[in-house]
Amino acid sequence: MSQQSLPADLVTLLERLNGVETLEIEVKRATGNLPESIWPTISTFANTAGGRIILGIHERDDRWDVEGVGNPGHVIQQLTDLCRNPQKIQPAPVGPHDLWTEEVDGRPLVVVRVPPMPRTSRPVYINGNVHVGTYVRRATGDYQCTRDEADRMMREAANTPADHVILEGFSWDDLDRRTFAGYRRRYQNHNPESIDNELTDAEFLAAIGGHRRDRQTGQNGMTVAGLLMFGKGEAIRSWRPRHLIDFRLTEGNPDELADNRWLDRETWEGNLLGAYDVIFPKLTAGLPIPFELVDGVRRGQSVRHEVLREALVNLLAHADYSERGASLIVRSEQGFRFRNPGDSRVLDFDPMAGDRSDPRNPSLIRMFRHIGFADEAGTGIGKIIRLWRSLGQQAPSFMLGSGRYEFALSLNNADLLSSIDRSWLGALGIEFSEPEQLALIAARDDSAVDNATLRRLTGMHPTDVTRVLGGLRDMDLLRLAGWGRSAHYVLDPRVADLHLAVEQRDSILKDGLPSAPFASTPTPLGGASTPFDHSSPPLRPTSSPSSSADASAELAPAHGPIRDGGLRDDPIWATLEHIAEPIAHSDYVEAGMRDRVILELCSVRPLSILELHWLLNRNKAYVRRKLSDLLKADRLRYLHPERPSHPYQRYMTRAGTAPPTPEGQQSLL
Repeated sequence: MSQQSLPADLVTLLERLNGVETLEIEVKRATGNLPESIWPTISTFANTAGGRIILGIHERDDRWDVEGVGNPGHVIQQLTDLCRNPQKIQPAPVGPHDLWTEEVDGRPLVVVRVPPMPRTSRPVYINGNVHVGTYVRRATGDYQCTRDEADRMMREAANTPADHVILEGFSWDDLDRRTFAGYRRRYQNHNPESIDNELTDAEFLAAIGGHRRDRQTGQNGMTVAGLLMFGKGEAIRSWRPRHLIDFRLTEGNPDELADNRWLDRETWEGNLLGAYDVIFPKLTAGLPIPFELVDGVRRGQSVRHEVLREALVNLLAHADYSERGASLIVRSEQGFRFRNPGDSRVLDFDPMAGDRSDPRNPSLIRMFRHIGFADEAGTGIGKIIRLWRSLGQQAPSFMLGSGRYEFALSLNNADLLSSIDRSWLGALGIEFSEPEQLALIAARDDSAVDNATLRRLTGMHPTDVTRVLGGLRDMDLLRLAGWGRSAHYVLDPRVADLHLAVEQRDSILKDGLPSAPFASTPTPLGGASTPFDHSSPPLRPTSSPSSSADASAELAPAHGPIRDGGLRDDPIWATLEHIAEPIAHSDYVEAGMRDRVILELCSVRPLSILELHWLLNRNKAYVRRKLSDLLKADRLRYLHPERPSHPYQRYMTRAGTAPPTPEGQQSLL
């Protein structure tokens, strides 16, 4: 939903609400009484990241109609009274200070602020039944939790850390003594002056949190941390039947495991210290170690080693071992991926703020820290981000959420900015900060960027991310699409067009085709020596270039040349546009439908990347990636298979046929 489709007063209200706090916004109809549908939404917001509900707006399809609330005072009193009733909702997240009225187009609205509840106060559930009345927010709306999900929230709400729990029936006989002795040696080497080196084994295990006595209950015994860190494999599996730490060395993208073959695999079912000792060498094998002296001694590992050690320990120490899921570590030429069961326990996940950490397994973290394998609890992710950025790599990305209850960290072996990225951003004539660069690149590559995505890319606080996205919008570089749960930003068409022009130019120069000379830096969009001109109209060529030389010489954006140029009368093009319509007019499309449409388009006639870009209304980098996936799956083939970078390369279905294209035939571009 665009701003233009909303009343001006409502746009002002929404922007004001977003400016105060970064919370989701949902609207509901409430002509006279409190709508019953408000209660699942309150539970949802309270159990996730919070939000605001605006009563008095009727949402239908892609339109919001401001109807107003018939009796706002009565509605507010209803909500206040019911929030005090534990049979309706408990614990109550909304108080009188969270309710107020606003006016839009002369009609009263009621705004309900639902703050995110802390971990120890969840789950917030309705109608007196925690197992059927607990809701969470997922991508497409409010979801009723399963019994297991509700039980997980209650378990996570406990004040006793998960790895402090004393295990009944476990003893010293369940520990691997060689592992424990090896840990003590490492501890002594790292802490030679510590008085703990003089303790007996039993005293030492208690000192590091592997064995404890509960002063309130008198219970005494091995802790979860002690068993996980030093236990024998069979003992660990008797407590956690599906205990697996899976390392894979693959050929493909570490984020796309389904289609990848692994070159090496380690499925570890033993203790965590053993997992580290086995997996870390595989994770870092072959990485170069530059010559560097630290206090006169050659450094034994690189910064990349340090990042990977922190990432591996973070996975081992923060997993929720009460879950059945396995931990997964993947290495490939493209990068590294770490995934473990259990999401972040911090509201508004901020990986750079170690002081706001809420570790699930503090004893495990201390055990790793005591032997120099980890930083202070909660600071590891911030260190990973800082060190990976110092290598000039793309910022680490994170995946977390209630939908799959897992935490994933990706480290990509890719430069933060490619040469085309630098040319494109330079052509805008503005000095961008790193978060602004990441926001623009994400909007280009993924067709949109939202607050959550940029938070994962930068590690910034949601409020700071909101300022970055709002600033780019104010500069007319991004456009806001939607509000609340569907709010996201897309590139202004002129900005997207300029990227296509820069990429087309660089591609022509790379392939050595005849071309007019280019300056080393693209001309800023607003003119030869001026920055981006926010008042200039969108630039469109009046016709398709008549030769490859014209294509290389023309840096005007390439948006719409087929529609606006001489090819718009091609009868086949009308057929192609009809086939592409379900994708071209949709913001988000299911992957299967996207692939089917691409295959059908390429069965009509061989098509280029830019032609598919125009037809699908998706950015060129995105189209290239999807075509590459279909080629790898053997569902598409090149028109010129002998030369993938052929200047007139086209894509066609495996079963399709196409007339040969003479070497001198003119490109559609």
